[in-house]
Amino acid sequence: MRLLISSVVLLAFSGSLASAQAAPANLLRNGSFEQADGRGGAAHWVVKGRFGSAVVLDAATAADGQVSLRLSGVPGGGTVNVVSDPVKVKPGQTYLLEWSCKTKDVWQSAAIGVVVGGRPRRWDGTTVGGTTDWVHRRSVLTPREGENSLAIRLSLRNRGTAWFDSVSLTALDAGESLSPGFERAVFRLPAKGPLKVWGNYPVLKVFLSDPLPAAQPAKERLEIALARNERESAQLLLESAQEVTIREVRLEPTPGAHLPAGLSMLWNVVNYVEIEREAVHDPGGRPGPNPDPLLPPVPVTVKPGERAALYLTFSATADCPAGQHPGAIVLAGEPTVRVPVVLRVWNFALPDKPTIRVSAHARGRAFERYDPRGGEKAHADWLELAADCHVNPSTELTQKLQGAEWIKLEHGRPVIDWAAFDAVAGPYFDRGFEVLTLPPQNLRTRGPRGKTVRPWLGLPVESAEFAAAFEDYWRQVGRHLRDQGWLERCHVYLWDEPNEREYEPLIRLLELVHQGDPGLLRAAAGYMMPVPELYGHVDVWTTNLRWYSVVAVTDRVAERQAAGDEVGAYGNNRYQLQYPISFMRNWFWLLFRYGFQHTGYWSVNAWRTNPWVTLGERQEEPGAGFLLYPAPAEGYRLCSSLRWEAVRDGMEDFEYLRLYAQAVSREKAQELASRAVWGSMDWEFERDITKQYKLRREMAEAIEGAGH
Repeated sequence: MRLLISSVVLLAFSGSLASAQAAPANLLRNGSFEQADGRGGAAHWVVKGRFGSAVVLDAATAADGQVSLRLSGVPGGGTVNVVSDPVKVKPGQTYLLEWSCKTKDVWQSAAIGVVVGGRPRRWDGTTVGGTTDWVHRRSVLTPREGENSLAIRLSLRNRGTAWFDSVSLTALDAGESLSPGFERAVFRLPAKGPLKVWGNYPVLKVFLSDPLPAAQPAKERLEIALARNERESAQLLLESAQEVTIREVRLEPTPGAHLPAGLSMLWNVVNYVEIEREAVHDPGGRPGPNPDPLLPPVPVTVKPGERAALYLTFSATADCPAGQHPGAIVLAGEPTVRVPVVLRVWNFALPDKPTIRVSAHARGRAFERYDPRGGEKAHADWLELAADCHVNPSTELTQKLQGAEWIKLEHGRPVIDWAAFDAVAGPYFDRGFEVLTLPPQNLRTRGPRGKTVRPWLGLPVESAEFAAAFEDYWRQVGRHLRDQGWLERCHVYLWDEPNEREYEPLIRLLELVHQGDPGLLRAAAGYMMPVPELYGHVDVWTTNLRWYSVVAVTDRVAERQAAGDEVGAYGNNRYQLQYPISFMRNWFWLLFRYGFQHTGYWSVNAWRTNPWVTLGERQEEPGAGFLLYPAPAEGYRLCSSLRWEAVRDGMEDFEYLRLYAQAVSREKAQELASRAVWGSMDWEFERDITKQYKLRREMAEAIEGAGH
């Protein structure tokens, strides 16, 4: 109930936090909601920016049976903020910010934030939306140099009602916590000579400072289980008493045996990026060097007192024999070390193409600016990576045609260079990609009143000339796509994340598309999708689950799917480096559990600076907007990451759930998925990936037993 400062200890175990009760002597100020100030708020809190919203004290729904703060908003009502008095803090000291929140029909978000010097500090992972019962939230923050005081801000964006209670700020003795499941997923393996080898399966983040298990081998061999047509990953962690150089890593059969031709292994070197303590907000996050980039196979030198990590990717073809296949991972160098491995191949196969469609956007300018080989080579690497992982670079056409003279206006009618159009679309579909966004993409721009629409071909969108030309353009596009057999693989995406005030102009544009060709698929993405105001105007929906609980939209998702629409989901907060690997993988368990049909990532390379040097402006949300790294130097390629590989693994998890639903029942599969992820918010998932792998094995045994 109070904003307070005291001391608690960050336990070095499983990323957990334990809060000691604050002694009264440590209380900086008494700012409880019980002490009304007569201005519609609570003592030591100031209301800012009501915009038609209400701020009241409410004793009926408090988390602890006392008094909570209630914010209520109306449609189009803007944002209401309630800001605390400034609290003295110490730069470099880490603090735990806790709060309880309950929401009802919150359209965008109920959030807690930090205000420094009168300005809000960018901060993610502290929001609630939709309708929820009381939830208790925890985040950590570290004031920067010069930040000697800060205020806490409670806010409600747009409509709905939010109750806030039990707000506290406490100082932490920051220790380092092991990744959840570390004790079960990291184990010593036998290796002769000076090199010590540990296995990590399933893959989680192992930091350079993590203490590895005792010297005696805990397992005789690395054990990997995978389906046919699947890739499965593990890590080897290496330390040495003397300098050892590994020049090659390969998979070989055990002496006197053989491995089937359908089994193979690739390897990468795990690298690290630096995260500032000020950028860590998840209680389980870690500042300092974070494992993420995956370098291509290059010689690795392990020096005394240092550690190296190798990322191994095993593959089984669709015709690979099922059963146990023993072999060895050969670390060839000075000296050469053999690590025993057994590959268990299940007797079922994943589909050649995932049944969950995944799309992602890449920025050409970022490739040009930060890849030392130039944008063209980096872009070619991106297309290869995307095709390999069955991720659709769906904005390829709009980017390639941007600025090109492929369309012009003659006598009020669009004239289209179909050769230029097909030169991009044809190779795209030939590579196996499934969905493409059509130009023009996102005509909306932000203006002084919150909305404007860009002219198109020089025509103001309010004009009759625009309406006639726009409708004719889509008529021609629809005809050409039919002739090429591409109609159902292309989407019209005219507006990015529309708000309520923008529905009217968006509907007008979508109606012109439909009049041009009723067969064109119109797409929309944003908060609380699908929204009734756009029913009948949108065929493909993507709902933004960054701010609010998935239960807020499940009824409408089912309703629109029953009407023949396609509905997917995205969550841009899922990029961040501070979260465990399971946060990326569990996303696909959530998609399956709630029946979503596709997902997307707004950028794989939103680099504001060179990420090998610094995360730059994105430090407040470390890793946000990118899953790949530019080539670190000439002779290298675009680099994958632990997070990108987790996305691919999550897509395969989705197929396990789908096959399990066929073998057992969809209800049982959804129940099983609910054990790994119980909602869409960043506290509603299983952080211990070893528990998720137990569920995978349960599914695999059931699928194999059913003869799939």
